[in-house]
Amino acid sequence: MNDMYYRRYLPEEAVRVILKDYAWLIKYVKMTPELDFQITFNYDKIGAENHKTIPDKNKGTSRFSLYRGTSRILSFEFSNKCRLRIDAADSYMQNCSPADDFFSPEGLQKNPISNMDAYLKRINSCIDKYGRYYINKDGRVEGFFQNLLNRRYTLTPKPEDDFIIFDREFEFGFSSKDQEKKWNYEASKLIDKLRGEAKRDGVVFNSTYMEKNGFDEIDGIGINKNGDLIILEVKHPRNHEGIAYGPMQVRYYIEQLRKAIRDPYFNREFFESIMRIVEQKQRMGILSLPQNWVMPKKLSDKIIPYLIVGSMDDVPVLSTPLKKRFIGVKEHFDDKTCPLQVKVCASASKFDGTLMDYTIQ
Repeated sequence: MNDMYYRRYLPEEAVRVILKDYAWLIKYVKMTPELDFQITFNYDKIGAENHKTIPDKNKGTSRFSLYRGTSRILSFEFSNKCRLRIDAADSYMQNCSPADDFFSPEGLQKNPISNMDAYLKRINSCIDKYGRYYINKDGRVEGFFQNLLNRRYTLTPKPEDDFIIFDREFEFGFSSKDQEKKWNYEASKLIDKLRGEAKRDGVVFNSTYMEKNGFDEIDGIGINKNGDLIILEVKHPRNHEGIAYGPMQVRYYIEQLRKAIRDPYFNREFFESIMRIVEQKQRMGILSLPQNWVMPKKLSDKIIPYLIVGSMDDVPVLSTPLKKRFIGVKEHFDDKTCPLQVKVCASASKFDGTLMDYTIQ
């Protein structure tokens, strides 16, 4: 299946460079609750002239990134030949650099801890500009809860945990927008069908969700010892409309993943990538398995969807109409073989992202 791929691991030479020269940064992130890791990979495209559409499985660009909430504050970008370039989202590079050469392989290693402290201090001081990614003037935003959850189930496992998170902002890669649309066609058509049935039963859809039949990345994806995939979709507790229509979004993701794991060729490729991601992240010290935990031998056919709506410190309280809407949307979009589970984190104030069952109020 050349039109679709999933590869979120680094070339081994990139791993060697990071562990040799920047191990201090991994320790720094693990000690800093507002930061998290992400690894991405984009294949180069092959083809003639302006028709380069096929992913080249032998070439591409890797990124090892530090995230603060939903924003990329630092990246190690490795070319196909493992040439290293360090950057961040443009705004951080322009406004927050603590030193002229901070965004360079050599500069990042000069006074590393004090410079990282200064960098984060500058970011935190610009709450009007960057608060929407982590904490703004009104408090925690969705990116806060994404970080909290991801760190809990990658860096600080507990013996009783029944899953790990192996990727954040999960998505498949495609050779072109047309191929992506083709792959997601059945999922989009099902969303249209279920919405039509819900509307006939009196469920109201606002302007955002009236015609929407596709969604972007999954906030987090995990796996348990049985080989079941875990969908983690995070909503801010005050994003009441997002919560109300959350079951519709999650159903789209279920259909995407179901198609992938039922494809006999891609299932194998997908699982091998997951295993490689987990092994590499363990080796780098950015993922730990729960005590006495063993990875599964294959993917099952089961998907477990979670809708996470904040923490016990700040639970959502929906108005009567929106609560009714949530119930109606869930009733029509829920997959009876893998019903949606609503969860909250144990405590945002104590940085405890342990998931707990929750009933929408």
